[in-house]
Amino acid sequence: MQDYTENQDRIEDCFRFCAEDAYAHNAGSLKGAMTLRAGKFAQPFQNKKSTHSVTYHGPFKLTADRFGITELLERWTGPFTGKEGGKQILKLSQYLDLVSKAGLAYLLNFSIMRIEEGYSLRSDCLLIEHDEKFGDIPMLVGETTKTDPDSDARWPVSKSAPIAIDAMKHIAALRMLCARERDDLGINEEDEDNPYLTSYRYEPWGSGKHKPYRTRPKALDYQQVLSFYPLLLDSAQITINAEDLRIARMITPTLDQEVFKVGAVWPFAWHQLRRTGSVNMQASGLVDDPSLQYQLKHRSRAMALYYGRNHSRLALSEETRTLYLKTMYQEQARALSAISGPQFLSPLGETRKAAIVNLISEKDAAALIKSIKQGEVSARNIRAGFCFNARPCPYGGIESITHCLGGDDGKGCPDLLLDVSKAGDINRYEKAVDAQLAVIHPDSPRCRALQAEKRSIEKYYAHAQAQDR
Repeated sequence: MQDYTENQDRIEDCFRFCAEDAYAHNAGSLKGAMTLRAGKFAQPFQNKKSTHSVTYHGPFKLTADRFGITELLERWTGPFTGKEGGKQILKLSQYLDLVSKAGLAYLLNFSIMRIEEGYSLRSDCLLIEHDEKFGDIPMLVGETTKTDPDSDARWPVSKSAPIAIDAMKHIAALRMLCARERDDLGINEEDEDNPYLTSYRYEPWGSGKHKPYRTRPKALDYQQVLSFYPLLLDSAQITINAEDLRIARMITPTLDQEVFKVGAVWPFAWHQLRRTGSVNMQASGLVDDPSLQYQLKHRSRAMALYYGRNHSRLALSEETRTLYLKTMYQEQARALSAISGPQFLSPLGETRKAAIVNLISEKDAAALIKSIKQGEVSARNIRAGFCFNARPCPYGGIESITHCLGGDDGKGCPDLLLDVSKAGDINRYEKAVDAQLAVIHPDSPRCRALQAEKRSIEKYYAHAQAQDR
């Protein structure tokens, strides 16, 4: 973004020459170039001889050299090659996309807003309020619609945020020069005066059709951004080392060993920026819970604390942390050593239970603890018993047991061992479900979910009674 700012004038001069001179000349006008953008006119950046009506400028690299941006483009998108031919100009669009996406990630890091909220920011999104005590306070202004709807929401951000906004705003304005020449995008006066910070490629050398301007682009997966732009991050900085792995396993002991291992590249996702920001805010001691809740745009304080929960684990002293983990592993091993008892049963029958038990019973206590540490054996205490699924489960088994017991059709989850000694807990849970069913609208999605939960509770009782017999 700093590179972009330092070269902004040269980039704009090059962009305007390509769009408003080279392409517009060969197509008759910029509107013509935008209308015939599929290639029905002479593309100007080719090695051909010019005629009285068509001008060719040679490979785009010659134009990039002329405007002094070749080294900049190659630094971030790779060297020009002869294989690119007439498509060399796409490097300019790739670079503009990269700066926009890097700028968006930069803003998400500081604001911890959602990726969808970032895509909805307009060029005038930066608001600076002056406080007599704290000085200038920069904020992002935009729309949030998920848990705490607000069409005019605020996100306080770092004072360094303008470097991203200025670069993104400049790119948005350049692309609007082209987009406004198309009649099929639904662009109005507000869009022209205040474009979105991020948008599609509207350059005449682009390809493909576009949705209406106010339809926000689908967010590229964070990993896709890194694969499309391999020069963006230093590979050494995003490679897992032994200390990284030690801390990661301390926070999440059940990490997938095939994904998280020394020498592998960290898997990233946009949502991690919110979680990391939350953890750092809570760890700083400077941000109180209501402020974090406001920043995350959560309706409840509990949701904000859930996001920042790993702060407490990282803030422990090394001695306390080691003792905590040792005790946790020992408790897991103790619980697992009892699963062969009659109180546990699989909804799929004794054969399935025996398969799970054999996996555990072959190990002594020390070996079991080691297997738990390494993620080879996993068990979570859930509402209906124990879950032996080592992978993240979308259903969880904490708030709901419908999918654990197989819903209306299935026999039950193969990774589940029911604990019939939990009948008292299930009975109390059933009363809570009944209380909700008594007051909820009878034809609502929530009612149908509760009814499914009620049927799963009855399945649990049936399994428990069969065990007693």
